[in-house]
Amino acid sequence: MIVQQRLRSAAAFVAGLFVVFGVAWAGEAFAASTVSITSPVAGDTVSGDILVEGSLAGEGDVVLTVALTEQVLGDCGSTVVERTVPAVAGEAFSVALATASLVPGEYCAVVVVDDGRLSAAIGDVRVEPAFASDGGVQLPTLELPGENPITASPPAVPGVEVLLPTALGAIAAVSVVVLSVGLAVRRRRLQDI
Repeated sequence: MIVQQRLRSAAAFVAGLFVVFGVAWAGEAFAASTVSITSPVAGDTVSGDILVEGSLAGEGDVVLTVALTEQVLGDCGSTVVERTVPAVAGEAFSVALATASLVPGEYCAVVVVDDGRLSAAIGDVRVEPAFASDGGVQLPTLELPGENPITASPPAVPGVEVLLPTALGAIAAVSVVVLSVGLAVRRRRLQDI
């Protein structure tokens, strides 16, 4: 009986450790807090390889998916070209996308961080694949971005980065209390026998 009680106590302790490490991991899992695209800007005409540039606020390693999507009636549609690259939050990023195989038209430049947790998009980017006559890489014709480049940030409502650690902590606390009460009741029953 005593061995079983000690095993239960050890199991509760190990479960608590898993919860604590899970909460710590969840806090580190989402390093970026905002993403901004600074180039291209709406109204740019590009050809050859388009250079999508921007910045990430936060700290830590993230995974960026940079894409060009079709623009249909002002909305960003299906993806036509994309690249997934590692990046570091708190630093600028620059990713080249090939446009030679695209149909001339309006596209959106889209950056997605951590499988969709954060994203930013710039519309009205005109792609003219045949514009470059030498077949080389031509960087986009840039206009200076305004005072406020388009920036996306998490919603003001608490998201996963707040709710997940809170939920895991609450589950851990309830588990420890339930196990402690159960062990105390069991111990009293055994003492009464």
